[in-house]
Amino acid sequence: MSHAAVRHRPARAIKTMLVTALLATAPAAGAQTCVSADEAAAFRLRHLQTQLMVGALQCRGVHALGQRTYYNRFARRHGAMIDGANATLSAFFERHFDGGARTRLDAYVTGLANDVSAASRRVDAYCVRVAALGLALAGNDRQPLAGATAEAPLPPRPPFPACARQRAAAAPAAAKRGADRDGGVNR
Repeated sequence: MSHAAVRHRPARAIKTMLVTALLATAPAAGAQTCVSADEAAAFRLRHLQTQLMVGALQCRGVHALGQRTYYNRFARRHGAMIDGANATLSAFFERHFDGGARTRLDAYVTGLANDVSAASRRVDAYCVRVAALGLALAGNDRQPLAGATAEAPLPPRPPFPACARQRAAAAPAAAKRGADRDGGVNR
């Protein structure tokens, strides 16, 4: 067995335990778990924050890039927004995973960090890209999500689909954006 296979075995075991924990706290059969626009924004912010945190830890040997400084500046400048997003995520898990909400939220946060960490090793120039993201977010006194997704080495996305109401409301806007992009012609 190769060294790489041995090294990844514990990660697979942890992932299996997380999946088991997630399934154990899944919503009742037939219940649809979906996210509102505010919840989707909270999941995206958590994903961006996790990328910065992973960058600060995994890229700390590349001091010239400044990831640790960017992460700390981001966390200070957007602390209230991060706290609000965390409260939104807690409420989401409480609403959908009664009784196992905290376990499910902890499993999500841990799994996200593990996934971002593993993906960071596969993304070309992850440290440079996450430094650019950190720079963009650390100096942004407004909404950290505005434009940050384009900078992110890993595109953030909620782990659950948008609720039907949001999808229906988004469809006309998406069609208009497509028409605008295509010079008014829908294809």
